[in-house]
Amino acid sequence: GAQGVILAETSKDDDGNWKHNMSTKFAQDYLNGAGFKMSLSSSMEDGSELDWANVKFVILSSRRINIKLLRKLEDFARQGGTVIVTGMIDFRQFELSDLLPIKFIYGESNTYALNPRDGTLEFMVQDDYRYQLKAVGKHEITKGLPWYPESYQSVGALQRVVPKEDAQVVLNFVSGPGMSDAGSEFPALVLGKYGKGKVAYFGSPIAWGGHQSNCMWGRLGEYHQKFFVQMALWA
Repeated sequence: GAQGVILAETSKDDDGNWKHNMSTKFAQDYLNGAGFKMSLSSSMEDGSELDWANVKFVILSSRRINIKLLRKLEDFARQGGTVIVTGMIDFRQFELSDLLPIKFIYGESNTYALNPRDGTLEFMVQDDYRYQLKAVGKHEITKGLPWYPESYQSVGALQRVVPKEDAQVVLNFVSGPGMSDAGSEFPALVLGKYGKGKVAYFGSPIAWGGHQSNCMWGRLGEYHQKFFVQMALWA
């Protein structure tokens, strides 16, 4: 029954409702199905339409954010709320804020399909040319899920970040064996505290079930859902 809000770059339809994209629709369906009460709003508005007194956590799935809304998220976290931020983000939007558990973003990486795109060769060898997710220690968000090397996630788009000194990294990206930096690791899921609340940063898009460049777990929805639900329960 806990209430959560998903923030995205969106606009309203003819009936005055915020329009979902693929990421927000899957996230809302997953979490509503697990018993949460999720709603969608715009990351480009000032947040005045939200009932902050009843919101328990916020998922920001957007490159950009309104500066007034960013200040509201800071206050929300200080008072005990949880903010989950997912990449890709424009870090210039956060340079005047200390909300995130990362100090800076030093690059983005994107990998694309191998040729020929015939539906067989591409999917047979793609894991060697994408990034996988490796658990760092044990955490309630990541428990019970098959991480690399037990399982491949085949992430094709991510941001490389530097965590703050007091932050906790619970997932790393690992470069596939066919890549120029094969075996390299860098933070993927970074957790931190902010006032009485918590903040999480996940450095990859969450277009669950989307096209291959943003794929996780080969589009197996049960793992997507469990990962997202466990993150919401942590929040």
